[in-house]
This record gives sequence, structure tokens and C-alpha cells, in this order.
Amino acid sequence: MNLVPLIVPLSVPLALLILKVLSKGDKHLIIDGNLTYTYPKAIAYFLLAFAILFALMPWIIRDPHIVMAAPIAATAMTFFFFVWTIRYRVVLDKDFISCGSFFIRRFRYSDITRVKCYDVQYMIYASSSRWPMTVYYQLVDFASFREEMKARLPKNVKIEQHDRSSR
Repeated sequence: MNLVPLIVPLSVPLALLILKVLSKGDKHLIIDGNLTYTYPKAIAYFLLAFAILFALMPWIIRDPHIVMAAPIAATAMTFFFFVWTIRYRVVLDKDFISCGSFFIRRFRYSDITRVKCYDVQYMIYASSSRWPMTVYYQLVDFASFREEMKARLPKNVKIEQHDRSSR
């Protein structure tokens, strides 16, 4: 009996459910008196498990005609995203907001000119940069992040809501 048609459609929702359960207890951190928001560690370790699975794929399949470049490339990309996810931070300092993993971007709160809030992301524009700082909703305790940003923004900056319900 072939179980693949039954297992494959159920594996993605099951994996997402496991991730949600494992990351449910995560909260934002306070490091050196600064609020620090990260991605849930469950997502990072899920990526690490996939990197290991991709690395072992040639030995699991045991096909002499397998192209070795595909599992090696998948392993390298998944491991890169694991490291990126583990290192990613959004830090709300007294005067600055910092965001990033390898290349940290910093905006002064006084330089912020515009903030757009979508269903899945927060885009912060500053006069000191051409490109916005984008913070995604996958952060641990994203609702707390939104409330802290409202409290720290300059008085003349209003948050623009761009929800699906308003379209």
C-alpha cells in the first residue's frame, strides 16, 4: 500500500502545528535594559533539522545517479538561514531601533518619518536612509513590539494601517 499520497499533504500542516506549539512560550528578552525581539528558536532548530536531512539525503536515497550538487546546495542554503534566524534581533534601545542579523541597521527614533503597518510586517522609514527597515510578524511577541513602537515614536509620526480588511 502506497502511503505517500496520504502522508505528504498532512506533513506540512503537522510541521506548522509543531512549530506553533514549540514557540508558544517564547517572549521578548531584556538584554542590558533594552527590549530585544528575536525569531522563535523552534524555527531555527527546524531549519537545522532540514539542513541535516539534506546533508544525509545522498546516503538515504542510495542512488548512484544522484547529483551531489543539489543536496549540498540545499544544505548550505538551509544552514545559512538557520544561522540568520538564530542571529536576527530587533533591539529597542533608549534612542535607537536596531534590526538585522549580519548587517545591523540602526535608526534614531527622532529620524523616523513614516511607519506603515501591514498584516504581516512593519515598515519603518527614516530620513537617514533610502530604504525602510522591515520587521516581520514572525518575531516573538510581535504585539508587544507594536505597542512599544507606538510609545517610542515621535509625536508627529502616525502609524499607517494597511490591513486586508480595509481594502
